[in-house]
Amino acid sequence: MRGIPHEIIVVDDASSDRTVEALDATHRNLPELVILKNPGPHGFGRAIIHGIDHMKGDAVVIMMADESDDCRDVVRYWTLLNDGYECVFGSRFLHGGGVIDYPRFKLAINRLANFFIRMLFRIQLNDTTNAFKAYRRTVIDGCRPYLSPHFNLTIEIPLKAIVRGYSWKVVPITWRNRRTGAPKLKIREMGSRYLFICLYVWLEKYFSRLPERPQPDEATTTEPPQNSERKVALKDRSQPLYLEGYHRPDYRSKDDAVFDAITDLMSEGRTSRLYRALVRDKKIASFSAGFSGMPGTKYPHLFAFYAVPLPGHTTSEMADAIHVEIDKIKKEDITDDELKMIKTRSKANLIRGLADNEGLATQLATYQTRYGDWRELFRSVDRIDQVTKADIRRISNEIFVDTNRTIGVIENTGGGGAPSGGDQPPTNGADQGGAQ
Repeated sequence: MRGIPHEIIVVDDASSDRTVEALDATHRNLPELVILKNPGPHGFGRAIIHGIDHMKGDAVVIMMADESDDCRDVVRYWTLLNDGYECVFGSRFLHGGGVIDYPRFKLAINRLANFFIRMLFRIQLNDTTNAFKAYRRTVIDGCRPYLSPHFNLTIEIPLKAIVRGYSWKVVPITWRNRRTGAPKLKIREMGSRYLFICLYVWLEKYFSRLPERPQPDEATTTEPPQNSERKVALKDRSQPLYLEGYHRPDYRSKDDAVFDAITDLMSEGRTSRLYRALVRDKKIASFSAGFSGMPGTKYPHLFAFYAVPLPGHTTSEMADAIHVEIDKIKKEDITDDELKMIKTRSKANLIRGLADNEGLATQLATYQTRYGDWRELFRSVDRIDQVTKADIRRISNEIFVDTNRTIGVIENTGGGGAPSGGDQPPTNGADQGGAQ
């Protein structure tokens, strides 16, 4: 321990021999020795608690005073605490560790008890009952209050530390049975006390409230404005795909209903504009649609269009065909029938989404989480009902511009060949070219 600032605290728990006299004599040559007398009530656990209540350092190593533990391991513990661990547990039953002169009956009881603890708490620590452990002061204070008056404190502290989320490391150690004196541990008396602490901490693990912690800052990043078109191409022996996205505000935008209306217009079913143009009429794509919410709707995200080209057609053809359809809604009003169909489908989708318990629970929970009010589910239909043709042209001209476009394509390099017709991405309807 030379070179490591430390104190050695010895707690005299109403000993009837010459322990105090021996400690006083040692103290003359060892100023780091601190002698404490436990005024009572007495017991192994109470003596340990009395000692840690008077420690001055920022970490503590608890060990027996009968030379059963190797004091050289204290330095190993100290090193691991400095590496960042909050607890260090010694195990006599890891490779590299061992026991010397351990009575066979007690050894059998020990292994059964530790196996029970491992199964109960589902932890890898295989020597919880061993007292020789190290803790940072934050762990000692964070595991209070202590309930164990006797040897069951040896499992209360480590189990609480594990359950309360402190980091820990297990190292192999060697334990030697005491050479003189008689052990104070009485297995018959301690069994019920160990069981009580195990069950108490187990209940805390599974049924206690989570400890209050400072709430993290709601840190969000803002992407710099995009000033030009971006494009990334992946060349691979796979199905070609064309995808483009346009930046749009989050779901709390006053125009969110307009984006929903555009999604419906361009992508909902076999009557949607993209399906009719690319799949039915031009026959250049196996599938094409648009959708909002890429990758999610909580923050500003992308409104995306994509198409899967048929064999013999390219991603460039997909881009040109999609842009033709986008230009139409930028330059021309949609028809009265299309606008009416959008609003009718919105109401129908709401009714279908609430048709069973699962849909009802999902929809209500989603809107309660997003807006803090489940009634927004029904107000969303009202907002779509208020969308006008002018709104669709306005948003299309604001959002669907070249400088706001990000393109991603998969180009087939040959060799494997593209699947005939392409694999169709998942949709809301099994037989519809609908939006995701």
